[in-house]
Amino acid sequence: MEQDAAKREHLKGIYINIRLRLENMARQGTITEYTCRTILDLSRRVAESLCQKYDNIRREVISIMGGEILEYEAKTILNEGKKQGWILGRESGRAETYLELVKEGILNIQEAAMRIPMDEAELQNLLNK
Repeated sequence: MEQDAAKREHLKGIYINIRLRLENMARQGTITEYTCRTILDLSRRVAESLCQKYDNIRREVISIMGGEILEYEAKTILNEGKKQGWILGRESGRAETYLELVKEGILNIQEAAMRIPMDEAELQNLLNK
C-alpha cells in the first residue's frame, strides 16, 4: 500500500470523508465541537499507530486529521467550557445565597438585587417559584 498511489488515495478519501462528516455533525449540533475534535484526534492516533511502518501513509493521515492542532483545539474548547461553567455556577450560587437572605428577612429585595446584580422584578420572580 505504501507504494500504491491508488490505494493511498482511496485511504485518504476515507479519512477526508470521516473528517467532513464529523465537522458537519458538529456544525449541525448533532455532536459538540469537543466531541468532533476528540474523535478526530483519536482516529489520527489509531491510524498513526497502525501505519508506523509506512511513512507516506502516516504523513497523509496526520495531515488530513490535523495532527497536534486538534489536540490543542479540543483541550482549549474543554478548558473554555470548564471556565464558563465555573463562572455560571458561581453566579448562580451567589444569587441563591442572596435569595436565602431575602427569604430570611436579612436583606430586602432592593439590596439583594443591587448586590447580585439583578433586576428587582427578575429577583421577585425567582422568589415566587
